[in-house]
Amino acid sequence: MFLNFVVCYFQEPFQIKHGVCTKICRLDCHQLVRTIKPLSLERRREYIEEAAPNVASQKKLLDKLANNPCEGNAWHADHIVPVYRGGGECKLENMRTLCVACHSKVTATQRL
Repeated sequence: MFLNFVVCYFQEPFQIKHGVCTKICRLDCHQLVRTIKPLSLERRREYIEEAAPNVASQKKLLDKLANNPCEGNAWHADHIVPVYRGGGECKLENMRTLCVACHSKVTATQRL
């Protein structure tokens, strides 16, 4: 059952937004992962710095994506109405895709 939840949680938002960040940066995270996967670690870092400066500016996010270029390290499914404000249901109307850098910023502002 948990596996089905995880698959739906990521797959359904991907089907709608195709791994593109819905915040200002509009980073195509899916394409980023496809591009960097075959590259060497050094070249991955260089490419991320060029194509995704918001991600590259956060060392932990850069390291994680460069070392393991997968969808989950490039973008996250995010609740538009935060869970703490009653948005805990996983309805697609309340989900959006955010690159990991934008998701980190959104989450940080919600903690204030």
